[in-house]
Amino acid sequence: MRSNEILPKFSPADILAKISGSEATGCLIVSYNSVTWRIYFHSGELIYAHHSLDSFGRLERHLRRLSYRIPTLTSPVRNKVRLKFENESQINQDLPCEYQAIAFLSLVRYSNNNE
Repeated sequence: MRSNEILPKFSPADILAKISGSEATGCLIVSYNSVTWRIYFHSGELIYAHHSLDSFGRLERHLRRLSYRIPTLTSPVRNKVRLKFENESQINQDLPCEYQAIAFLSLVRYSNNNE
């Protein structure tokens, strides 16, 4: 539903339970004040979720922690990914920038392992 109509109060847990039990596929978008949450489902299973508050900063903190276990996740690599994907005018507006960054890092890592 893409509408600005005021909906009655609901329980987020009830909505998520209905989605997970329904084999639904899609994206649930919830906006409140200036924050937007996007919850992606496929066949009733949660695939990815994020909110609009500094989502790329959150990803960068996770990547920094992962860099202790994955030596190739250096600071220059993390900076390159931020510069490439933090821009809000991404080509694929359907996917959050941090999700696109994760896919890019997976592809680069895969490509480097095959060379």
